[in-house]
Amino acid sequence: MRKFLYLFGFGLLFLGLLPLLLALLNYGVSTAAGCVIEAGGVVQCEILGFDVGEALGIGIMLHWVGLITLPLAALALVFLLLLALVDLIRHLRR
Repeated sequence: MRKFLYLFGFGLLFLGLLPLLLALLNYGVSTAAGCVIEAGGVVQCEILGFDVGEALGIGIMLHWVGLITLPLAALALVFLLLLALVDLIRHLRR
């Protein structure tokens, strides 16, 4: 049961941070490709002959979804810390 609770907490933490991680990944790809992605519009960006500027622009704007999911990540972190504290107290009592 404890493993399930830890797995559940880490899953919630991952889901809460996922939009920010994806935005950072898209920013890194656009920077490595030498593209300039602007928030105001789509900029043409070719990688391996494909225009991925619109997809990268949408991916970079995912950080706004983080405003909704970051509280979920904070709650998951508090849950994990409390679970770890309870496990530590149980272990020290033995």
